[in-house]
Amino acid sequence: MSTTLPRFNAYIDGAQAAPSSGQYFETVNPYTAKVWAEVARCGADDVNRAVDAAWKAFTTGDWPKLNATQRGALVHRLGDLIRENARELAEYEVRDNGKLINEMLVQCNYVANWYWYYGGLAQSSGFKTALSRFNHCRRLAHPSNDGRLDMDEDSCGALHPPGCNGSGHDLHAV
Repeated sequence: MSTTLPRFNAYIDGAQAAPSSGQYFETVNPYTAKVWAEVARCGADDVNRAVDAAWKAFTTGDWPKLNATQRGALVHRLGDLIRENARELAEYEVRDNGKLINEMLVQCNYVANWYWYYGGLAQSSGFKTALSRFNHCRRLAHPSNDGRLDMDEDSCGALHPPGCNGSGHDLHAV
């Protein structure tokens, strides 16, 4: 009798997405030393699709139309969802990293606090000032000739949005 392992895809552009390579890697439960799931082995194409989708969501559609209060409420809601699903998240983490369930429950429940904090911060007048200090491009890897991320090169520590010419640390509007 064979059992089917859970398979985790990437989440790109609002949907589950198989890796473009079609490849998955097995993750081993360190306590049992048994494979418990398969995880998408994403590559540069997948990263570029995710970055493009994130940039599109950040600059078009509903997100840029929201005011600070509405954005903060959404970030706060993410904290609520994390708290509501803390047990399931903790169980995944226990299988993946071998920590004790009680430790992971505390950590997963506590993570919600960060989202509640930043959701509140997004609604405050001080957030725009704090954000302006980080309002410069950073890229994860050097762009290739066509401006896409080239994951094979060394990282320069910056993240540039799609369409950026990649020349140094240009400032971009939020």
